[in-house]
Amino acid sequence: MFKYILIILLASSSAFSAVKIFNPNRNWHISLLIAAPGKNIESLRGHAAIRLSLNGIPTNQDPVITFYGKTPDGLPLIPTALRALGFAQHLPSFVEQDKFDSFVKTYANENRETKSYRIKLKPNERQKILTFLNKEVTTTQGSRPFQIFIYNCAVMSIEALNAGLTHPIPRLPGINMPNKLPKILIALGIADPKPI
Repeated sequence: MFKYILIILLASSSAFSAVKIFNPNRNWHISLLIAAPGKNIESLRGHAAIRLSLNGIPTNQDPVITFYGKTPDGLPLIPTALRALGFAQHLPSFVEQDKFDSFVKTYANENRETKSYRIKLKPNERQKILTFLNKEVTTTQGSRPFQIFIYNCAVMSIEALNAGLTHPIPRLPGINMPNKLPKILIALGIADPKPI
């Protein structure tokens, strides 16, 4: 009887874990993942996330760490976005892990292109970023204020990279705009100019 209870518990616990959190001690290479701008107010500047490729070989199963703000249930996003513009309201911020193919499909359904730009990192820088991201995915759920145009997915992506970079990325104009990040990071010599 105990054997059957254990099997049921193991089966049910695996059924509830949607995505297995990446192991930060593996040889992940890090890329900035950008979705092109959309038509809605919250997507006018695109979306930024972090893509991890094992041994530097991109696949459709690559983990993607995405940052976003969540509106309260039942509240339309546009009024919330307008309040965020006026600094009157902050949304809770969330950090989640997804898979690359799912991320791409979400934006392809909106006719939005996605591109990945490999970040040039030393092994010790990469390890610090991976450790930071792993902690963010497991602990940052609504704990920081998210503002669509000020503290957003772009800024949170830069924070993740700065957690390991020897020379952090400065707060330059446009740093909070996901669609501007590749150009900025390429100019700083941090990202490869050719998307992967």
